[in-house]
Amino acid sequence: MHTPLTEPPAGAGAESLEHQKAAITRLGHELRALVEATVRTAASPDTLHRVADGVRHVTGQLTGRRRTRAEIPEVDGFPGGRGCTALSSGRAARWPRPCTSRPPTTA
Repeated sequence: MHTPLTEPPAGAGAESLEHQKAAITRLGHELRALVEATVRTAASPDTLHRVADGVRHVTGQLTGRRRTRAEIPEVDGFPGGRGCTALSSGRAARWPRPCTSRPPTTA
């Protein structure tokens, strides 16, 4: 199975891609900090609702074509190359393997 990469923005070069990765990393860091602050806060429910409204507003600023679930974003890096990851061990295979499902066996 081949999973296509999301098309990079027009005129995107290596420098533009690195800039995009840096921006995504920074946003991810801030989002993790927001989640951490949320679970540790003693703020009132009204305050949390106001913050949620603000987050919805900010999310609306992320516009453009959204990739489908089957597309791998151009900014994703795979240090060991692309392949399957064994969910039980977390180790990545060096070659793509077909994913199959089998019905449970009865003893």
